[in-house]
Amino acid sequence: MSQIQELEQYLDFLLSAALAQCGNLTDAEDLASDTVLAVLTYLDRGGTIENMRAFLTTVIRRTFYGRLREKYRFPTVSLDDHPEVYEIAEEESRDEDYQRMMKELVYLTESYREVLVRHYFRGQGLEKIADALGIPVGTVKSRLAMGREKIRKGMDTNMEEYQEQSYAPERLYVWNSGNPGFNGEPRSLVNDDLIAQNLLILAYPAPITVSDLAKAIGIATAYVEPIVNKLVDNELMKRVSNRVYTDFLINDPAKIPDTHDKQLAFVKKNLELIFTPITASLNAIKETDYFRALPIDEQQKFMLFIVMWCLDSGLFVAEERVVGEQVFPERPNGGHWIAVGNIQRERNIPKGWVDNTYCGKYHHLTREFHDTKEICQHGYGTRFGYRNSVFPSQGEINKLLYAIREGVDLRSAGLTEQLVHTDELVKWGFLRRNGDTLKTAIPFVEMHDFHDMIRKINPAIEQISCSLEEPMRAYLADKRKKSPPHLTSVPAPKLVYGTDELVVLSVQEAMDRGVLPRLDYPCTAHIMVYWKG
Repeated sequence: MSQIQELEQYLDFLLSAALAQCGNLTDAEDLASDTVLAVLTYLDRGGTIENMRAFLTTVIRRTFYGRLREKYRFPTVSLDDHPEVYEIAEEESRDEDYQRMMKELVYLTESYREVLVRHYFRGQGLEKIADALGIPVGTVKSRLAMGREKIRKGMDTNMEEYQEQSYAPERLYVWNSGNPGFNGEPRSLVNDDLIAQNLLILAYPAPITVSDLAKAIGIATAYVEPIVNKLVDNELMKRVSNRVYTDFLINDPAKIPDTHDKQLAFVKKNLELIFTPITASLNAIKETDYFRALPIDEQQKFMLFIVMWCLDSGLFVAEERVVGEQVFPERPNGGHWIAVGNIQRERNIPKGWVDNTYCGKYHHLTREFHDTKEICQHGYGTRFGYRNSVFPSQGEINKLLYAIREGVDLRSAGLTEQLVHTDELVKWGFLRRNGDTLKTAIPFVEMHDFHDMIRKINPAIEQISCSLEEPMRAYLADKRKKSPPHLTSVPAPKLVYGTDELVVLSVQEAMDRGVLPRLDYPCTAHIMVYWKG
């Protein structure tokens, strides 16, 4: 059988393969005809074909790509007299222009990418594309032209556009001040998503197009766009025209000096200004019935909680008096927060980082459990003790603690599964074991007593903030962070550094001087407030 006769046996296969490439019969028939002509020319010039089916598959693919290049006005790279016939054995002679064109197409944004794919790869006409996308035909033509131009420019650029994040991704830890969203936003949007973390890092120095973000990270734009849209919708990024940028402060620890010694010096110099009003408030609270009713160890924890409240509020207000107020915007999904990111780099650990860093105030509210309207855990996170990320479901922990305190049957309350956390709760001082019995070891205070406590400590907070205003102004004068000039949403308190240890160092210094009783660490600075209505 001659090779021409063998070719005739594959005509149906050829038309089917052409239809798969073109998506419509008219273009498929043209493509099949051009392929047959190219193969006949090749045979007429003395070429031989060992595997007709494989040869035809290659030729029809190359012919289709050649047509595509003509529409883009790209040159054809030919290794043969006939520009559309390639030797199967020469795998190294791949069409480099096509590969580069496809790479550039991958990084186009959706508006351009979609019309190019529909028109050149699916064979759709301009009017059909316009109807499908709900845009005018003129817009389709414009996007096709601009898309082709972007591809041409990209192919003419020989510079490597991948950045370090494409092969050595960094870690970005995002935290927040204020109240998170219902699903833990903003942390839940970022901290388990390495791609989102690096997109935020890349979009921090200056506004950038999504296409350039995709190229920098080495991921197709089609996969980057949904992540960027999610970050924009949840206000971690901001979109301006066709560019986006990260809309919160990102700290690079390597660029922030270690201020442990300076913070300790500030505390030593100003301890009397700090603790004179706190001592007065503590003395007033010690005379109350609700304080005296607590066991001795819970009294000490209650005192530590009050001290932390006064320090947190007093130092924070003093800082705001110097640098400006911090307002927590209303966010999507129920949050009121300000996000901050820390790039996690390997570096020498500062002196006080492990023991002294203060992680902030928080509370967890549980409604309508047993005989209560509300149960709320109030606490202060520190690196020397419990932080509120220890337990997966803090609301259930609140119920468990209250049920144990009140002697509620855990099975009837549906809390037996929470007993897996009891070892951790004992470790952090929320529970204690009395033989086989669990007892609460955290102070419980009724709501009206809690409000009385607040009234008694408010004068101390006001006095601390007033007396520390000028010392704080002098201390913060040279401790300002740099941020990109386009980033205007960051509140001033987030742009100063060197205050993260002040709270814990004040507690430790007060204990060293005997102003506070010595407490064993780790120790919880938490209380449970309940309201029965």
